[in-house]
Amino acid sequence: MKFNFLNNQFIVQFFSIICFLLITVSCLAQTNSFINNISIKPGFSIVNKKNDGYYTDKSILFDVSISYKLNRYINAGIYIGKATLMHQINLPYNPTTGYYEWYSIDSTSSIISNGPGGYTSSSAVFYGIKSEIHLLPLFFKKELKFDVYLTPQFGCVNEKYEVLRDYQEHIWSPIFWEYGIGMGIGYRFTEKLGVFMEYSIGKYYNTNKNRFTSGISISL
Repeated sequence: MKFNFLNNQFIVQFFSIICFLLITVSCLAQTNSFINNISIKPGFSIVNKKNDGYYTDKSILFDVSISYKLNRYINAGIYIGKATLMHQINLPYNPTTGYYEWYSIDSTSSIISNGPGGYTSSSAVFYGIKSEIHLLPLFFKKELKFDVYLTPQFGCVNEKYEVLRDYQEHIWSPIFWEYGIGMGIGYRFTEKLGVFMEYSIGKYYNTNKNRFTSGISISL
């Protein structure tokens, strides 16, 4: 299986945003007890890079979810993430060369392919709402280090990709709605820090039907 990682610039930006959120929320937590019920989960998933029925090309989706603890049983929150994908484009056939080709009007950009379906890199943003339904409190009154929960989610995806006109241009795709439900497990090393893994099934972008996510959990 071939994995394609996001560029270093985005990774730096991603973790910079997480650090900024942690610092900001931690400062607010000194004076606001509301913050003490908030948890942050940065993580990653493996997703299909193309929407063409082939599953050999994969990409990493980095995301972060922020949720509020309503009670012992339910957390509700939001998530946002980003991944670098490949968007399919249609290329005209050139009978002189025998290739499918496109050239910009100023001849500064070009794409050449053996087939009519070429690909260009794209950037996709994932965001939506997500909740956690904790199961162990139904059986144990004591707070445990382990956690088992159901995790329904509903959200959307926007993909920014190239279109081939006189020049290379980038546009945003229409919103794609995705949804799913899964089960997660977590373990807390300390009161504030832990790890988690989630497996969900549903309708996801680029014909994904399931998603495995893992990362760290931070309680404020």
